[in-house]
Amino acid sequence: MSEHASVEEMVNALSSESFATEFAEQNAKTQLSQALSAARVASGMTEREIADRLGWTEDDVVRFEYQETDEISLGDLACYLGALGIKVHLSFLPSEQKTPVLSSLNALPEHDIAV
Repeated sequence: MSEHASVEEMVNALSSESFATEFAEQNAKTQLSQALSAARVASGMTEREIADRLGWTEDDVVRFEYQETDEISLGDLACYLGALGIKVHLSFLPSEQKTPVLSSLNALPEHDIAV
């Protein structure tokens, strides 16, 4: 977020749709980060142990859990969770506002991703 010249400018920025979108994205990243580290801790594994299991460095695990990379791939997420003994199940579900893409995805069968 940027600095604002006045309180009024800040209030306008905070009430903008772009701020709401940015906030929602950041909140989702925070929730995913918390879920990833909580899943690892619940499994009884340290960052070092999961790094060894995945062939990653401990720093890679930290960056992955705290999403310090540009993107998390579905494959990396499946591998990470698989190393914790968590089965990944991917489903495509329609939203309330169906788009042509979502409508075509509804016809796809469900698949389990084996790790």
